[in-house]
Amino acid sequence: MKIKIVKHFQQVQSKPQALNKPSVSVPQSTPVRESQTLNISCSVDANPAAAVTWTKKDDSSFTSQPGSTLTISNIQRSQTGTYVCTATNTLSPCVGTALPQSESREMTVDVQYVPEVTLSPTCQPHRVYVGQPNAQLICQVTAANPSVTSYIWTHNGSPISSATSRKYSLSPVSRSSGGSYTCAGRNSVGTSSVSAVTVEVQCK
Repeated sequence: MKIKIVKHFQQVQSKPQALNKPSVSVPQSTPVRESQTLNISCSVDANPAAAVTWTKKDDSSFTSQPGSTLTISNIQRSQTGTYVCTATNTLSPCVGTALPQSESREMTVDVQYVPEVTLSPTCQPHRVYVGQPNAQLICQVTAANPSVTSYIWTHNGSPISSATSRKYSLSPVSRSSGGSYTCAGRNSVGTSSVSAVTVEVQCK
């Protein structure tokens, strides 16, 4: 007696994935040091997949970048600003009109760099006289991001340990006050190039 075995196969239909417009996430702010390469990713959740583009807010000279990663090589301080990640897809329902959907998120890029300083008075030599009151040198910061946190002064090549602010007082001026002075500014990125002035002491 033969036994006939009949196999039944049940077809399992997968449920269609729900359509959803793009949901975009980026860091609020990103610090980067000048001359380095910036790489920032824009996280996008969308079905169907979204086309992603980076632009710069209020800057038509910036060439938009396609893709989820914003890359800027050898970034410069002029490129500080707000960048926008925009994701766009099209929802095509079974019934009705296909609808394009998009979402954008902004991110601030903070380009940081070492200070730039100028020692004033800038006249060479800077002339003062013995006993002169209120004679001082000023280490002026012309650019810095972040702000300068300390200053470095030298007199004839030797550090001036008592000089820690942007102003250095020469008063009361004596003959030993003459010579070469330099200053530099320091922040968390690094130390500026030095700026120098020569002080010439004259008798009344």
